[in-house]
Amino acid sequence: MPISQSVPDVGQQIEMEIKSLSYSPRGVGDVDGFVVFVDDTVAGDTVLARVTQVKKNYAVADLVEVISASPHRCQPPCAHFVEGCGGCQWQHITYEYQLQSKEAIVRQALKRIGKLEDIPEIEIRGMETPLHYRNKLTLFREKGSGVFGPLRLGTHAVVPISECPVSTPMINAMSPIFAGKVFSAGSKISKINIRSSDKYGQIMLLCVYEEDVPVAAADIDRLSELPGVASIFRCVESRGKLLGKFALEYGEPVIREEVRGIEYKIGPECFFQVNISGLEEIIDLVREFAGADNNLVVDAHCGVGMFTLQVADISSAVLGIDISPPAVKLAQSNAKDNGIANALFNTNRACYLLGEQLRHAGVDLVILDPPRQGCEKADLRGLISAQPEKVIYVSCNPTTMARDLHELVNAGYELLRLAMVDMFPMTYHLEVVALCARENN
Repeated sequence: MPISQSVPDVGQQIEMEIKSLSYSPRGVGDVDGFVVFVDDTVAGDTVLARVTQVKKNYAVADLVEVISASPHRCQPPCAHFVEGCGGCQWQHITYEYQLQSKEAIVRQALKRIGKLEDIPEIEIRGMETPLHYRNKLTLFREKGSGVFGPLRLGTHAVVPISECPVSTPMINAMSPIFAGKVFSAGSKISKINIRSSDKYGQIMLLCVYEEDVPVAAADIDRLSELPGVASIFRCVESRGKLLGKFALEYGEPVIREEVRGIEYKIGPECFFQVNISGLEEIIDLVREFAGADNNLVVDAHCGVGMFTLQVADISSAVLGIDISPPAVKLAQSNAKDNGIANALFNTNRACYLLGEQLRHAGVDLVILDPPRQGCEKADLRGLISAQPEKVIYVSCNPTTMARDLHELVNAGYELLRLAMVDMFPMTYHLEVVALCARENN
């Protein structure tokens, strides 16, 4: 007989103990066995919460009061977190417990979603200083004013901020934008993306406008006078979608960043990690997992050539694949600028090159670094048909990574090593690096 569960009602206030953290902004507890997720909590809290949603197998609740605080609870380092800024979710949790919880989240995903039994020890790579790391920040304009800020968690409401303690000093030097001192009341700008290269002292600004009207010269002039601004781009957005590509309005078409001795040019629409210190940890892991003297390496989601160029010196040949022509063009330029001659790049889908052209090429290693939704099924099928000796999977989403690793294990690969890199302190987000090898090696 199934155990009877008491299902709470929407609006009901309940007292409960929080038992763990989930891969979300919420802590997890239960009421008579029925799971309840509660915002702004941590394991060990006893709280009073108000139920806002009830689903078939769980409920969601807002925190009303912390009755008894967990030893893992701490004072948030940012006043704006207390005000409701949604940029961070875990500032109220001690950093040591953040790391412990992220390791547990990865392990749970591998067991529950990946159906994996023999999970190796998860190596933890935390940050020495879990603040001032973020080199990219998106701010939204408050309706009726020129003030910019992040969004309140789960809403479209803007939280005005004076600074962002998790962002780099260069981004915080853009505080005139935060305070509404740059754009006039008549400007049609709705959102601005700030990207910094602290190594070279460069700022790239991506301005999103709500109407396709000529850009006010005053907007560009004021932005160009801010410290370190090297590039200003503009695009128009309609109903949450960008209309066309970003157009250069001022300065250079790229900014530069150096990582582990290699310089990268970064364009306005190119993916690049937001934490350089964490990225260096990932690169070190990828190189260690790859080993030396590789013959042919395929970087299946190469972007601007991040991992492609970093493993070129331990490979005879390395091929970077990406579906983004601008990213591949920059990757080719980055290889040339760094004098790396054995790295080639191709604008294509990984499934086509791996499943067709490289199927019998004797690929030693495939590096996967897919977006949050994980690998496309066709790409996994192509990889499996190419039968590389090793696969390194870099993921920002442990749930989709677990799903994809399940497919690789079923195809005859063994999960040998795992590392969790805390790329995003003060949030529930993380990066995982996994090494798989064919079992018949």
